[in-house]
Amino acid sequence: SDHNNDSAVELSILSKEKSKVVLRCYQHEEAFFAEVKVREKFDFPRQYFEELYNYHRDETYTYLALSKAEKLCCITYERPDHTLADVFASVSSGGQRSQKWIEKCWIVLKQIATALKYLHNQGLIHGYLDSPNIAKYSNTWKIGKLGTVSREGTTMRGKFRPCVPP
Repeated sequence: SDHNNDSAVELSILSKEKSKVVLRCYQHEEAFFAEVKVREKFDFPRQYFEELYNYHRDETYTYLALSKAEKLCCITYERPDHTLADVFASVSSGGQRSQKWIEKCWIVLKQIATALKYLHNQGLIHGYLDSPNIAKYSNTWKIGKLGTVSREGTTMRGKFRPCVPP
C-alpha cells in the first residue's frame, strides 16, 4: 500500500519464525536510506515505535526492483493489526459515539502522546505524523515510518506534506 505516497510497496508476509511481518520495498533508495540511517542514528524504543527487523539492499536482484534505475531496497517491520487511517475509514461520519468508543480514543491519544513526548524529550521531530503512520500492534499503538525524523532546529527531510506545519 502507498498511503502516504512515499514510493514504497508493502506486502504482508510470514517470516521464517512464522510471525507476521511487513516487507516494505522502496522505489527510491533515498527513502530507504533515510529510514535505515535515522534508525541507526537514534534509539527508538519498540514500545513506542514500529520495530524494524531487517533491511536489505541488493544489486544482484535489480530485476525485482520497482524501477530499472534502482537497486532492490527492502525493510521488514513488525506487522500492525491496523492503522489509525483504517479506523478513520471504517467509522461513519455522523451520529453519537458510545462511552466505550470515547475511552478507546483516549487510550490511543495517550499512547501516541507518550511516544511523541519521548521523541521531543530527545530533541527530535517526527516530520510526518499522519494517520497511516500510527498503527496498533496487539494492544499498543505505535508511530511508524521514522525516515523523516530530524533533530529540532535542523532542516526537515522529505517533501512538504500538508500534515506538517511550515
